[in-house]
Amino acid sequence: AIVFTPDGKDLVFVSNRGGKDELWRIDSDGSHPTRLAPTDGVQFPSFSPDGRWIVYEGNGKDNLVLWRVSVEGGNPIQLTQGIAHRPVVSADGKTIACFMPNNAPGQARLALLDFANGRLLKEFTSKAPRSVSALRWSPDNQALTYVVKINGVANIWSQPLAGGDPVPLTDWKSDAIYGFDWAKDGQLVCERGSVLSEVVLIRESP
Repeated sequence: AIVFTPDGKDLVFVSNRGGKDELWRIDSDGSHPTRLAPTDGVQFPSFSPDGRWIVYEGNGKDNLVLWRVSVEGGNPIQLTQGIAHRPVVSADGKTIACFMPNNAPGQARLALLDFANGRLLKEFTSKAPRSVSALRWSPDNQALTYVVKINGVANIWSQPLAGGDPVPLTDWKSDAIYGFDWAKDGQLVCERGSVLSEVVLIRESP
């Protein structure tokens, strides 16, 4: 995972150069690599809008939890005790959206957490599987959008923060979605395609 700072001057990435998957920052020209946090198993870093903080998924004592660390490095703050995935920070910097698995098989929960301390503010039942998918705030910051795959076909769904059932935003009839995001002008940018494979039988020559 690689993300640029909001000002575009640096980028943050996950590297195992120290023997485990940790969070690092580097200048955009490739200079001054700096380890930001000693957390292992780091995935899906997300910046606060002011560029001062990074929220990410990483190993806790017993499972994957959410952490927050300064862009300058230092001691990370553990935000959740239970399992949480794919954190994304709201445009106002006050809220973190993430997925949390259910205790039983079924869809994951969508959760809104307080940015400062990880306190649960609100949660929704999603249509995403427990393995979860990409999560993004809508352009107006009033909904959470994510990928739902039904009968092998993936589409983007939206969960309004005001409540109610999630609704589909796209109606594609084929293909998987490998990634998506919202452009600054509100346009949906999506990476779609299908997986092709072949089976080849090799016999030993007589």
